[in-house]
Amino acid sequence: MGQERYRAITSAYYRGALGAILVYDIAKVTSFQNLDKWIAELKQHTESNLSVIIVGNKSDLKHLRIVETKRGRQYAADQGTLFMETSALDSTNVTEAFEDLVMHIYEGVKNREKEKKSRTVLPLPPDHLAHIQNGTNGTVNITSSGAESQSGKHRNNRLPCCST
Repeated sequence: MGQERYRAITSAYYRGALGAILVYDIAKVTSFQNLDKWIAELKQHTESNLSVIIVGNKSDLKHLRIVETKRGRQYAADQGTLFMETSALDSTNVTEAFEDLVMHIYEGVKNREKEKKSRTVLPLPPDHLAHIQNGTNGTVNITSSGAESQSGKHRNNRLPCCST
């Protein structure tokens, strides 16, 4: 009931989000089933590289468990998210859930920055041709050959930006 009341304001919280924690109650199957709606909403309002952890809460209520750990873990794997079970009552895995999500966000940002740097394109003057070849350790070697100079000879210069 409370979920519907807050659904209208949630889109404002998605803007710029790097991560999300989706929590369900292991003793209430409807809260687990609602994960589909929340996943769909995340996909609609966020970037595809959002880090998500699905958390099954109330792990201390073993005698009331309806959603098995295996089912929650498989659902998270199918969605490509992290998974953990917690107990807010006795603090089991609460800190760890946040730490895992933060580490996943950090690794994702670091990898995206690394990828962005590896795709950086440096402009060449219009009178240059470039020969590109793969180097070692993931480097790219670029040799620049300029257009004919006024004396009729070709220049063959190495670009200062690149290794050989």
